[in-house]
Amino acid sequence: MDFLSKDIPTEKDNLLLEKINKKISDFQNFNIFTHKNPDGDAIGSILALYQILTAKNKNVRSFIFDSTDERFSFFPNFEKIKITRIPELLDNALTIYVDCSSPA
Repeated sequence: MDFLSKDIPTEKDNLLLEKINKKISDFQNFNIFTHKNPDGDAIGSILALYQILTAKNKNVRSFIFDSTDERFSFFPNFEKIKITRIPELLDNALTIYVDCSSPA
C-alpha cells in the first residue's frame, strides 16, 4: 500500500506551500508567462493562476509570445492573456513562469 502515501503531502511539501503563500502575500503585482507555442496545459496554468491571484485582489498581467489556438477561448478569462513579443510588465511585480520544463 505504499503507493497511497504518495498522495499525502510531506513536511517538505507543506514548507514549499508556506513559502509560496508568503511570496504571494508579499507582492501586489504579478506578471505570468509560459512557454512558446502554448498548449492547453500552458493556457490553463496561466488562467488558473490568474484566477487565484485576482481572487486575492492582486494585480495580474498574463502574457504569451505566440498566438494561441482559438479552441482554448472557452476558458474563463481567456481574453485577459496578452499576446505580445514586448510585454508591458507591471512594476514591482513577482514574475512567474508556468508549465515550463526548465527554469527560465
